[in-house]
Amino acid sequence: ITVDAGYDYKMSKQDYVFIPLEERNIDVTLQKARPKLNGFFIANYMISAMAPGGILGLGRRFGGYVKGNASFGCKFRYDDSYGEIGDDYSYADMNGHVEEHWTYSEPTDGYWGGSGGLFYNPLKFLTFYVGGGYASYKGMEYYSNNFSSGHFKDDSVEGPQIDAGVIFRWKALLLQAGYSRILSSSPLGHHFGDFNVGIGVNIHKNKKRQR
Repeated sequence: ITVDAGYDYKMSKQDYVFIPLEERNIDVTLQKARPKLNGFFIANYMISAMAPGGILGLGRRFGGYVKGNASFGCKFRYDDSYGEIGDDYSYADMNGHVEEHWTYSEPTDGYWGGSGGLFYNPLKFLTFYVGGGYASYKGMEYYSNNFSSGHFKDDSVEGPQIDAGVIFRWKALLLQAGYSRILSSSPLGHHFGDFNVGIGVNIHKNKKRQR
């Protein structure tokens, strides 16, 4: 007699000798099988920072992962009421005296960061992950000069980062959604947090057993 309760339990195979017309109750205790070893890769994208990256993970019911994203030189959307990028703007009063002068440079933003942590599979189709690392986000910068003094606006944020998210599994396909936040603030008191999404594949090490 072979008893197979699925991949979560080890199969039991035992031989019995029956006497004709004999009635017998047979109790079988099955041992839980070791969870499958999962390896996965997810192509990830941070929405606001426009930073592509990836997530690698390995484990069973519990496991570990690493995540990294990077983007440099992305254009930062902003409103310029006085001219185009690279233009100089001057304001003159009725006597022709120049009161103010602005010089605009192309604002850019960039992100780079990495993290690592743990994941947990409470269900076959659901995975939670949480971790931490280090990241930097450089926001819009410009230089303003009124001929008497200059001012440089620094909106960059750099420091420890936390990550958290969920991964949904359908067969070998993975869909991921998460949130990353840098715990530090910029000199101006600004913070940075961003949602990220991804799609990937899951790989099982264990081969299916023959029933």
